[in-house]
Amino acid sequence: ILVEAKLSTNGQMVHGYSTQLKTYAEAEEPMHCVFLVIDVGRMGKKLEKVYECKNRASGDQLPVSDIEVVDGTKQLSASKRK
Repeated sequence: ILVEAKLSTNGQMVHGYSTQLKTYAEAEEPMHCVFLVIDVGRMGKKLEKVYECKNRASGDQLPVSDIEVVDGTKQLSASKRK
């Protein structure tokens, strides 16, 4: 599995999905690719643009990578949440 991770603050998120991940996948030939977005705030419209890129590629019958988003904002420790 190939995972490309980007913080939500990264201004090159679309480039990471459409170009970097594709380039790495062509070189490594993994069985599966995942684009991991770690949401630490300041996402703006970047994730929406990444999904648009994925949908265009899918509509053109091109291979697409999964997109996963995780909450990377600071949270209270589980032992302190009461």
